[in-house]
Amino acid sequence: MIIQADTPSVSKALKNLETSLTRHGAWFHDNLSIICKNGLMHMEMDGPTTVNEPIMMVPEDLLIPLEGLNVFNQNDKLCCTPDKNVLSPAQCEIGQAVVDLFNETEKLKFHRNEYPFIKYQKSPELLEMLMDGRSIHDQFKIKKSFLRKEEISMSEDEFVCWSYFQTRILGRSDPQGNVTLYILPLVDCLDHDSQGDPFFFKDKKVLYVRNKQPYVYSRQCYARYGTYDALDTFLAYGFPDKNAPFVLSIPLIIDIPGHGVLNIESQAIRPTKHEIPPQLEDLKSFVPTLTKEESSDKFTISYLFIPAISFPQSMRRILMIIMRSFIGENASQEFLVEQVYRAEDIVLKSNIEFYKDIISKTEENNAPQNLKDEIISVAETQLTKLYKYHYNPDFFSTPNG
Repeated sequence: MIIQADTPSVSKALKNLETSLTRHGAWFHDNLSIICKNGLMHMEMDGPTTVNEPIMMVPEDLLIPLEGLNVFNQNDKLCCTPDKNVLSPAQCEIGQAVVDLFNETEKLKFHRNEYPFIKYQKSPELLEMLMDGRSIHDQFKIKKSFLRKEEISMSEDEFVCWSYFQTRILGRSDPQGNVTLYILPLVDCLDHDSQGDPFFFKDKKVLYVRNKQPYVYSRQCYARYGTYDALDTFLAYGFPDKNAPFVLSIPLIIDIPGHGVLNIESQAIRPTKHEIPPQLEDLKSFVPTLTKEESSDKFTISYLFIPAISFPQSMRRILMIIMRSFIGENASQEFLVEQVYRAEDIVLKSNIEFYKDIISKTEENNAPQNLKDEIISVAETQLTKLYKYHYNPDFFSTPNG
């Protein structure tokens, strides 16, 4: 691996971390460059390369369980007291090298200045408008309380440290469903892009990253942290992924005449554990979890994604399966199609109105202009994709429909 850093101290910290990892079994491509300027890091391939070839492999036992590292914030410097009952000697060594690198690049200071839930304490109402586009979960509650400067169980320094690592960890489940949060040494230098390579474990034991350089004008390599739209990446990481080819719908409740209500939540996109109909196999990454509340006429789906470019008829196909499950197989095709088109219309109009309203209210707000510009940029990005939604009035009249 090639190291290009703008200061000797950062170069040394990067080299120490690479040496620790490779000595214990990690591998990095000889042409892979890690570049650090002004504390910001990214990775490129230096020389002719092959798409999808491996660029790094890190054994799972070299990833650092966050709980075992015991990191804390002291004047925007990270400190750690590794638990040797939880971490191996190699993990302790690598964990300390990770902390040293973060400190040399002043990552915590940058995070304090740029993380939305810290930065928008000056004008919390702006960020809260965007947050209304997602369902509330436990982490959201913590972040929202801090944003409002309400009393929470951690101090500001503790929140800065906690939220920083929330942007740099990977959850990994064991067969019993227990989740371990791992710090990804050096791997986290890969920036996110919707066209990047998703993290996966080869043979279930080695974190394996392939070469994805999606832009012809750049040698930069990207990872895909998850299936996120522009709003998700802004709320999670502080930047809108303008290249994401879809929008995740805001929470909605749609009345289905004579059958009840369809409750659309807006949770993170995760593949459903339910059996997927064969006709949706190509969309298995986007099929939501469906649940029917007992003794109720309420049918809930975990999310609904709205395609802008890729999979142009996918929302209609997913809505048709949902309607069949909700209304029943005995319903006429004509009625099912009518309800799909009706739900589609409500989803599109509601999401468009949501983001237009955010832009209007933000423009009228007296907040600092730089904050207003960020919020408007996210909303405009989402609107642009919603406006690109592909209508096909004859879709259900064709064999594919």
